[in-house]
Amino acid sequence: MLRRLDNIDITCRDFDEMVAFYHEVLELPFLQPYNRSSGWAGLRIGSVALYLLEDAEAAKRPGPAEVPWVRGLGFEVDDLDEAIAWLDGKVHWEGGVVLSPWYRYRGFYDPDGNVLYLSLPDKAALGAEQ
Repeated sequence: MLRRLDNIDITCRDFDEMVAFYHEVLELPFLQPYNRSSGWAGLRIGSVALYLLEDAEAAKRPGPAEVPWVRGLGFEVDDLDEAIAWLDGKVHWEGGVVLSPWYRYRGFYDPDGNVLYLSLPDKAALGAEQ
C-alpha cells in the first residue's frame, strides 16, 4: 500500500529564517521556483519533498522548547564525522554523538527549534543488504 515517503510539511514560526537555514545552511535545492510571496517553499531531500509553510499563527503558539513541531527528521549521511564537521559552527547541536545498535547519529536544531538528525545507519544490523 504505502510505497515511500513523498513529502513532509513544516509549519514555520519564522518563515524567512527557516527557508534560509534549509536552503543556504543545509544546502537543500529548491524543488520548484521559490517565490517568497507564495508563503511556502519546496525543497528536495533525496527523493522526498520538504515543504516549509508560512503560518502567522505559529508565532503565537508555545515556544519551540515547549512544543517542537518536528521531533526527529533524520538525514542519512555517508560519513557522520564529515557531516558533523561540515555543520559545526552553523547549527546548535542537541548533544553529542549517540551510538545505538542500529545507528550513529547526532541531533541539531533548526531555527524554529525542531530537532533534526545526521544519521549513519548500520545497514547490516538493520537487516539490509550491504
